[in-house]
Amino acid sequence: MGKSVYLDSISGSDSNDGLTIENAKGTWAAAYALLTNNSDDELVIVGELNLAGGTELTISKRGLSTSQRLTIRGYMADGVTRPVI
Repeated sequence: MGKSVYLDSISGSDSNDGLTIENAKGTWAAAYALLTNNSDDELVIVGELNLAGGTELTISKRGLSTSQRLTIRGYMADGVTRPVI
């Protein structure tokens, strides 16, 4: 599996490395930039994904194959609540 990149638009910061929940990136652009095209990286959205008005999510990177996909998923620390995306 490729790397996991964490995005927390509430508590994250673009100056973080984005490679752990505690050091999550703060914006979609910064987190997305860390994903490698043609890999099986995953983008983990922690909590809510808050976008500034009119922000578009452009996804042009892809996985290696149908069995090694680029994945975007949500994560809530309590493991029960579903994230808001």
